[in-house]
Amino acid sequence: SVRIYRDRWRVPEVFLEIQRAGNVSDREMFYTFNMGIGMVIIIDGRRTIDIEGVDFYIIGEVVEGDKKVEIV
Repeated sequence: SVRIYRDRWRVPEVFLEIQRAGNVSDREMFYTFNMGIGMVIIIDGRRTIDIEGVDFYIIGEVVEGDKKVEIV
């Protein structure tokens, strides 16, 4: 399973406006628009990554479970 922490990145305002205007649930927004996350790479937590010119955020972790995505 994967646990995603919603407060780890700034959600672009356009997604928040779509959510408000359409009264769309958080779950639906994440599944439809990814809330601004373009790509996800999973690496060993004991490693660090530094790629020149690339901004990244640690947005979650892999956890034991039933292979689902949990957004907290």
